[in-house]
Parts: sequence; C-alpha cells; structure tokens
Amino acid sequence: MPQSKDDNFKISEPSLDLSVSRETKNSKLRLFRLLLILILIFALVPIAAVGWNDLYKKHVETTPPEIRLIHFPRGLGLEPVEVKFAVFDLGAGLDSLVVRVRQKSTSKIILKEKLKGIKSKEYLLTLSKESFDGFLEGLFYLDIKVFDNALWSNAVEESVEMSLDFKRPKLEIISQQHNGRRGGSQLLFYRASDLNLAWSGVVLSEKVRFKGYPATFLDPEISDSSIFAVVYGLPLDNQVRSPDLKVVAEDTVGNLSETVFSNRIAERSPRNIKTKISLGAFSKQVDLQKLSLNQDNLENQLPTLVENLLEKSEKKLQEALRSAPSYPARNFKPLVPAFGTETLSYGDRQNLFLNDSAVASFTSGGNEYSSSNTSELVPAAGDGVVVLSGDFGIYGKMVGIDHGLGLVSVYGYIREILVKFGDSVETGQALGRIGFNGFTGAKRIYFSTRVQGVPVDPREWMSKGWFEGHITEKINFLRRSLGMQIFVPFS
Repeated sequence: MPQSKDDNFKISEPSLDLSVSRETKNSKLRLFRLLLILILIFALVPIAAVGWNDLYKKHVETTPPEIRLIHFPRGLGLEPVEVKFAVFDLGAGLDSLVVRVRQKSTSKIILKEKLKGIKSKEYLLTLSKESFDGFLEGLFYLDIKVFDNALWSNAVEESVEMSLDFKRPKLEIISQQHNGRRGGSQLLFYRASDLNLAWSGVVLSEKVRFKGYPATFLDPEISDSSIFAVVYGLPLDNQVRSPDLKVVAEDTVGNLSETVFSNRIAERSPRNIKTKISLGAFSKQVDLQKLSLNQDNLENQLPTLVENLLEKSEKKLQEALRSAPSYPARNFKPLVPAFGTETLSYGDRQNLFLNDSAVASFTSGGNEYSSSNTSELVPAAGDGVVVLSGDFGIYGKMVGIDHGLGLVSVYGYIREILVKFGDSVETGQALGRIGFNGFTGAKRIYFSTRVQGVPVDPREWMSKGWFEGHITEKINFLRRSLGMQIFVPFS
C-alpha cells in the first residue's frame, strides 16, 4: 500500500533532531575548548612573565656591572702597597675581570680572571716595584675592567691615577747640642728635600710626633725651602730615651728617610704638693647626688672620679690642640706671664686630700698662680693668635694662644672669655676674667705651654737665659752656616 506525504514527513523527524543535537554538542565542545585555552593562557601568562624576567636578567639586560674602590694609596714607592676594590653585578652576574697598569705606550696586565657568573667579589692586590719593570718614575694608571654574563657582555672600567717614586727624601740635621730636661723643649733645624715631600719632623714614638715647619716660619730671611725648624717636647713620662729620638722625612708614596740624633735628657725630681679638695667646688664638676655619693662612700669613689675627670678634660684639650692651626712665629721671644704668686709648678705631684685622707694624686702639666691683679684679668704672655677657646672640664674655660711652630700658651680657670678664635693678640692683652680651681675652689690662674699638644715646662719659655741659649743661639748658628748676619742676643 503506497505511503502518504504525511507518512514521509513523520519518518524524517528523528533524523532532523539528531542533526540538531550533534550541532549543539559540537558547539558546546568548541566553547569548552575555547574556555580551556583561555584558562591555559591566563595560567601561563604569569609563568611566561617570570621566565622572561629571569631570561632578561640573566642574558638580555643592558645594565653594566659596578666597581667599588675601597682603598688606594697615592702611589708606589720602595715598599709594596695594597689596593682594595670590589666588583658586583646582581643581574646577569660577573663574567671576567682584567686589571692592568699603563704609562704612555707601556702597558702590563697584572690580573686576569674568569668569574663564572658570581654576583660579587672583593680583591686585595699587592703592588711592588718588581711589577713595574720598564716603567718610568712619575704618573701611571691602574685600570680595572669587568664584564658581566649578559648576552651583550656589558662592561665597566675604572682608571685610578697613581705615582711611581723609588727615591727616598734627602735628610740632614743642621743644628747641634740638643740637650734638655725631662719635660723640657728643644729647637732643631734640619734639611729635607724631595719633590713630593709629605711630612717631616721629630719622632719620639709611634704616637708622639712633632711636625717640622719651613724655617721661614721662624725667620723670614731664611729663603731656602728645604730647611725646616721643629720645636719638640720631651714628655714627663720615662718611656722616651735619647736613642729613641730621630728626624724623619716621608714623601707622598711612603718612602721614608730617618736619622737618629743625640739628645741628652736630664731627669727631674718632682715636688709633692698637698692640696685639700673642696666638695663644693668639686660638685660643680661632678653631680654627687646623681651618683648617689655621700660622706660615707665618697672617699672610696673619689679617686676614680678625679682620674676620669682629669682624663676626660685632658683628652678634650689634646684633641682641640691637635686640630688647631699653626702660624708663623710673630715676634718670637720669651713669654712674660704677669699673674702673681706661683702656687703649683709644672711636674709637681699634686696630692688631693679630703679631710685627712689622701684620695687622689696626679702630675701637674702646668703652673698655677694666685692672682695679684686687682682688675682680675688674665693677660696674654706673648704675641700670637687665638687657636683655642671653650670649656674644658676641670680646667674651666680656657684660651690658647699660638706663638708659632706649634708652641701654644694655654690659660685656664677663666670665668669669662674676652677673645674669640682667630683673634690676633699682643703681650699683656686681656684674654678673660679670673675664675676658680675646679678642685679647691680657690681663685687661681692655670698656665701651661704645649708643643703640638704635649705639655712642656713653662719656666723654660719664661726664661731669657734659656731662650737665648736654646733658641736664639741655634738661629744664629743656622744663619752663620748660610752666610747670613746673626741676630743681636735678646736683652
């Protein structure tokens, strides 16, 4: 029986539904795949960024390494010297280093090293005369060049100018008769010559050195720039002996010349001075209540307090004097202090007593005077320039006057300072108003002479006879040796 058109339509319906279903499934599958791809892309982007950054740092960066100069001497002399530097690259790391020395057409590699990607390295190189065969004395350059591990081999270079000098300074002592007392002063003339002279003077020990000044500082008529004058002191301690004294000259690269000279040193016997301490005066220096000290425990603590106070005050004074400028001598002559009666002398052993108990003792580095000046002014003992002004603990307010060649007169226990740093002063000019001793509370003037910071006996510089024998006669000896007219003896 033949089928109708309706029957044919009904038979094709299931086929159409299946086609639509498949299309829908394919569409969903494509959407899922697209979504999966997007998820993978979003997941891989940070990873790719990190990888690129790491790749850039290790291989593609354009930032060069760095060189840090740590220690470089001014040059090389007869003794080996050390140079210290560091190289680093925190990105690609370091690849290689080359260090060479060069001078005009002469060049020599002294270090070449592969660094294999390390981030940093510090170097300490020793340079010696033997490394510079074929080089001439004078300027040379030390070149440091370092490459990094990047694709482009970024590089940086540092060049340091230095000097080669293989000659020692010439040195000769001119003056004679260097004899004195422990705690005293001496003047010495010597000749030191070098194109690159850096320092010369008298050396007593590693810590005690006295710089020499051109002799024209003392006598403007001496025009020879190779002649130097040095005033040096013989400290009160017994550590310095005559064989230890020497004149030293050093150039800019460290070449040294030295000559030992004879200086007979006469010892001195200190006086013992008994001084009663005033708690009222001392408490102005130390806050006894803050330290919880009373009459019962004060005697046990006082020696330490006194020692610490003296050490702190002296250290501050020494530092100020070492940093003070020095000037050519102006009207160099004996000092004339006009203070009154001397109550304590340089070198005296001062013993401090509280009631009847000895609590501390120390050696005086200067003189003390009771004032006979009705105006209560502290006069300058000589012409000079103010190089010290301030408060120095147990010494009270102080003023220092530079008289030339490192000789400074120091005035302490001042209540009010009337001059300022850098002022030029003349003998007798008022420097301040008289104050009080920090231990006893008595009205006193402290007077000290310092040679480049070292306390020396003021009585020598106050004596016309000593000055003529140890200063004027040595200047005249030098002038005679140079064919110059001598000074008229001081009168």
